Formats: sequence, C-alpha cells, structure tokens
Amino acid sequence: MATVRKSSEAFRTISEVAEILDVPAHVLRFWESRFTQIKPIKRGGGRRYYRPQDIDLLSGIQNLLYNEGMTIKGVQKQLKENGAKQVAALGTVSLNEDSTAPASPPPAPVTPAPTKVTAADTPANEVAKAMPAKTPVAATEPPAALPDPRPTPRPIRIRREPEAPRLEDDRQFDLFAREEEKSRRPFPPDPRQQARAEEIRKILARLSRLRARMAQHVEGA
Repeated sequence: MATVRKSSEAFRTISEVAEILDVPAHVLRFWESRFTQIKPIKRGGGRRYYRPQDIDLLSGIQNLLYNEGMTIKGVQKQLKENGAKQVAALGTVSLNEDSTAPASPPPAPVTPAPTKVTAADTPANEVAKAMPAKTPVAATEPPAALPDPRPTPRPIRIRREPEAPRLEDDRQFDLFAREEEKSRRPFPPDPRQQARAEEIRKILARLSRLRARMAQHVEGA
C-alpha cells in the first residue's frame, strides 16, 4: 500500500494521537466518555480516527487539566459556556507534517451478509442425516397356542338295560289287565265273572312268563 506524507488535515489513529499528546490511549478514551464534544470517526471494529479539530480539542482539554489545574467538571463548564472552538484554541500542540499516514480514513470493512440458515442446515438435521436409516420392523405373528398337557378324558359309556320287547298283541294284554282290575272292585261276587277272572289271571301269568323269557333271550344275544 502506497503511503503519503501526512498533512495537517490527515486523519490519525488513537495511538498516533496518544503519541502526539504524550498521554496513554486509555486516557483519550476516558476523556471521550466525559466530554461529549469529542467525536472521533469510528469505523468497523471500533477503530477511532481523529480529525485535526478533534486533536486541537483534545490538546485544549489537556492544557486545562494538566497546566491550568482544572477539574473534569471545570472543563465541562468551560465547554458548555465557551464552546468547543474556544477550548480548542487553548491547545499547545501543533500537528507534525513529517509523519506518514493515509490521507483519508480507510474505507469501512465490508460486513458479509448473514447467511440464511435453513431448517435443513441445523445441527439437529445434520445429526439426523449422519444417523443410519431405521430398518422397518416386520410385524411378528402371535405365538401358537401350546397343546394342553392334560390327557383328553374318555367318554363315559352308560350301559342301559334293554327294554323288554312289546308283544304284537299288547293291546290284548292291556285289555286283560283292565278286566282284571275290574274284577278286583268290591262288587257282589258273580260266579261267571269270577271264573272269567281266574282264566284271565292264568293268561296274564303265562304272558308274563313269556315276556320274561323273551327278555332273557334278548340279553343273551
């Protein structure tokens, strides 16, 4: 970068002004916080560039504080009543034209435009991308029911006694039975009925024995 010899109108940094006034840089910052009339040009990063009128004002404030023995409040009163130009005229420092510096303050640094962050660029999504994809879990069928260890009960067979076969002339048998029942009724005895009843009893007895034999024959078969 080409440099030019500083003129009386050149801008100077805070370190250069501190060297000219023979005071630390932090003192210049302190004076700037106490005297609102000190307004250097500020660029990116908080860098200060002092114009010639700023340096004259600082020199006048330095003269009042260090040489005249005034307090901060006294200098503030002087600035309020007489103005910054009157105080700057009290300065005792002249700018040195032998030093080199840029003829004008350096351009302000270009601040890059903020990058638009999308939802896809967030750390959570980056972590999600790095993680392996989940394998779908196949649906499992329910386990088959276990067989019952208990033995299957056997069916109980009930043996029934065979019924006695009915004779083809059961109606006749029923008729004889009714006749016998009638004979037992308390009616006056009739010799003919008694004889007939006796015959019926014999027939019924034979029929009963016959039925019993047939039942035994069926059971034996």
